[in-house]
Amino acid sequence: MRLSVRWLNQFLHTDLPVETLVENLTMAGLEVEEELDLGMKSGRIVVAKVLEVVPHPNADKLHLCRVDAGGSEPLGIVCGAPNVTAGMVAPCALEGARLPDGTLIKRSKIRGQASQGMLCSAHELDFGADHSGILALPDTYKVGEPFDYLIEIKVTPNRPDCLSILGVARDLGAMIGKKVFPPTPRFKEMLDHIDAYVRLSIAARNECSRYTCRLIRGVKIAASPLWLQRALEACGMRPINNVVDVTNYVLLELGHPLHAFDFDTLTEGAIKVRMAQAGEELTIIDGAVLSLTEQDLVIADSRRAVALAGVMGGQATEVSAETTNILLESAYFDPSTIRKTARRYGLQTDASYRFERGTDRLRLTVSLNRAVQLIQELAGGEVAKGMLDVQTAVVEAAPIVLDIARVNRLLGVTLTSTEIADYLVNLGFEIRRSEKQALVVAVPSHRVDVTRDVDLIEEVARLLNYNKIPSTMPRIIPTGQPRSVLDKLAGLTRRILADTGFYEAVGYSFISEVQAAVVGFDPARQPHVANPLTTAQVLMRPSLLPGLLEAVGRNQKQDEPDIRLFETGKVWLPGAVAGDPAGERGELALAMAGSTPPHWSAPERPVDYYDIKGVVEALVTRWGGQPAFVPLAGSTEPSPGSTEPPDAAGPPAYPEVFHPGRSAHVLWEGETIGEVGELHPDLLAACDLKGRICAARLDLERVAELTSAQAPRFRPIPRLPGSRRDLALVVDRQTPAAALVDEIRKTGGR
Repeated sequence: MRLSVRWLNQFLHTDLPVETLVENLTMAGLEVEEELDLGMKSGRIVVAKVLEVVPHPNADKLHLCRVDAGGSEPLGIVCGAPNVTAGMVAPCALEGARLPDGTLIKRSKIRGQASQGMLCSAHELDFGADHSGILALPDTYKVGEPFDYLIEIKVTPNRPDCLSILGVARDLGAMIGKKVFPPTPRFKEMLDHIDAYVRLSIAARNECSRYTCRLIRGVKIAASPLWLQRALEACGMRPINNVVDVTNYVLLELGHPLHAFDFDTLTEGAIKVRMAQAGEELTIIDGAVLSLTEQDLVIADSRRAVALAGVMGGQATEVSAETTNILLESAYFDPSTIRKTARRYGLQTDASYRFERGTDRLRLTVSLNRAVQLIQELAGGEVAKGMLDVQTAVVEAAPIVLDIARVNRLLGVTLTSTEIADYLVNLGFEIRRSEKQALVVAVPSHRVDVTRDVDLIEEVARLLNYNKIPSTMPRIIPTGQPRSVLDKLAGLTRRILADTGFYEAVGYSFISEVQAAVVGFDPARQPHVANPLTTAQVLMRPSLLPGLLEAVGRNQKQDEPDIRLFETGKVWLPGAVAGDPAGERGELALAMAGSTPPHWSAPERPVDYYDIKGVVEALVTRWGGQPAFVPLAGSTEPSPGSTEPPDAAGPPAYPEVFHPGRSAHVLWEGETIGEVGELHPDLLAACDLKGRICAARLDLERVAELTSAQAPRFRPIPRLPGSRRDLALVVDRQTPAAALVDEIRKTGGR
């Protein structure tokens, strides 16, 4: 949200430096994302009055202006704007000023005439897009004063009350101890009661709990006065006409969206708040034709829908140059309904942005009356007596009991009940009952985010100032619960692999159906996410490999070919139910790509099966096991392996994931604990991966069971020094290497 400090000061009546205001906004929880100094900080962009304009003697399109910028003597400024005239008020950049685009204003000569500054256009000050002439200001601006200071703040979704000048001023005033002065609407009612002209009904009672409106007849549509146009432009809005500009002005000023209908276009003067009919069409103000659904809330007359409630008005009833009678709406719509409708049609408007976060249900008539006052002042017209106000539900928040001891305990301070009450009252809260030990606090209707005592404690912390809360070490009570075997195993694994040169990856637990199918799993059998964020996150992952392969591909696209990644985490077995721990398994996955590290003893070469196998072999050995490797089904390579077949009850193999001749099951004491090898060329093509990619998947749950079943054994230190022998054994070609290793271990006693 973009704020004008000039406008903000109209509520606070403060002369604090802008640096202090910005600091207090930040401490109030309103993050300042961008600042634009238009003179209030530097003092070099000021309000000036043009005293005299004469033609430039050496240029047809330039003028010599004598300008009063508040100094002791008028300035001479050369100006080429076609709209510059004597008597007009405009922003002036003095010598030494730096414009938003970085331009530094210097004393110069233009076609032989001295120029001591620059009269600025809206475009040059980033105040709007108009660069056809200098920015005309109303006469109410004081000559010589700084022009403005614009602030872009980030309002969190839980603070819709700060989506207005009044809301920000209210928070800021409480921080700096200043009283806020909101406007008090006053106007004359001259026509018969509004009942004589308008019929109002609410059919969608859950979606619209309150709807109010007023009627103004005989208005004259015209351009808005300069003060109104400049206020809107300061906050990033484009002026349209006096009536529409008033509704936008009140939106920015008080925070509640309004909508003005051309009353003469409403059939039979009727307003009905209802749900749309399936397929009902509505042409909105921007010209788009919407085919509505039964989930959309609309404002209708006796014959058709005329507005998409809380989002955008209809083209048929919008205010135009021919409009003379205005029906002004102020309502409360269900935030969830407005949010879904706005997203359904991709319409993010200033009104929907506020309605979907929650507006002030009880004080929406203040905004309505403020708009009526301004319309009557700027567009004339006669106001009908009274207003139509239909409420389907009157909800008042229950008071909150705030325990003083709990406040001090959570914040680490020692505040009295009086000090806490003062903070809350300054923010607009009402103290219904005050005691030494507790306060009974009524929440104002504009604070829709405050529902619990901790919310009030947060408010106290904000006003106290977080910097004044002492820093103390947290009191941590150990639970005494030992780490599980699986946690210890995962921690050991991370350390081992990090020492080996691998980097840990952390992927999403959700994958797409395509990713599941690529690694050999049936998407229909995988647990589905009930409310996926995107189509790429619809399944609970059956394996860690899709995430690792995605990371490998991302690295390769960034010209990083040498990759060593691992991940530990939960996977969900096919047929499992999401949320059921029985269907979850702990898993370890590794991926290698690129070349081996350069070394004086061997040249670089692409990584292969034996590299990843060596990592897995070393890892299982460090776990306390003696691994064996059995070729995967279809493998024809007589690579090192065991004569024992893989355990049929073990984790499922990955069909068409590993290369048929360069892969193997990993066995521990005859049980399969995973797979290792180079990935299948078809998988690499499907994942758009380059070169050889080696991977492994190990079942950490089963490994944890095997390691916990082994009791630690003490091995005495050898009494004699060891001796080495280089033996060459002649065996049958079909004898697996694992059989030789087992025989050597038996013979050697290890």
